[in-house]
Amino acid sequence: MILFLLWNSSLLAKDLGTYGQAFEIKEDHLLRYMQDRSKNMTEDQLKRIGKTAQPNFKPVKGVAKARTYRRFHFDPTVCSHEDILDHAQAIVIHKGTCVNPLEHVSLPAELLFIDGNDKGHLDWARSQKENAKWILVNGNPFELEYEEQRKIYFDQQGILSRKLAIENIPARVSQKGKLLQIEEIPIESNK
Repeated sequence: MILFLLWNSSLLAKDLGTYGQAFEIKEDHLLRYMQDRSKNMTEDQLKRIGKTAQPNFKPVKGVAKARTYRRFHFDPTVCSHEDILDHAQAIVIHKGTCVNPLEHVSLPAELLFIDGNDKGHLDWARSQKENAKWILVNGNPFELEYEEQRKIYFDQQGILSRKLAIENIPARVSQKGKLLQIEEIPIESNK
């Protein structure tokens, strides 16, 4: 049926012509423009630009190397401390309403918090579930992403580590019912 509709609708197509004035695009292609500009720069200018363009991944403060195994749970439930109103001032969420996101969605994969400069942490992460998400607290995620051929994330300013109360790495976060289970796992580590 769908093929018939697609085939039949092409029979009804018409060229309605061009209405109004059309103009040629005269803007340079961005990549070509950058290449042309870089040809006229000195080596010092290129190095300076390269340094300022480099992202600065500062190690997360307050996270140490795991010395003992620790397991605890995090409850992601969020409670409203005031009435939430919509554009018409009708109450959408009443004060005191609590919602646990894990009642509606599941954590799609385990989260592994590691030091991207620590060979032991990398070896440990490679030995975990293949679909686990790697989250660095130190190291360069772009370089590691290229080496590992997988998506790598960075815990910017330690927001996730603090929220989940992760104090030691490597750490694994997994879902256990309506809670997140967090394990800080000591391993042999070689920097």
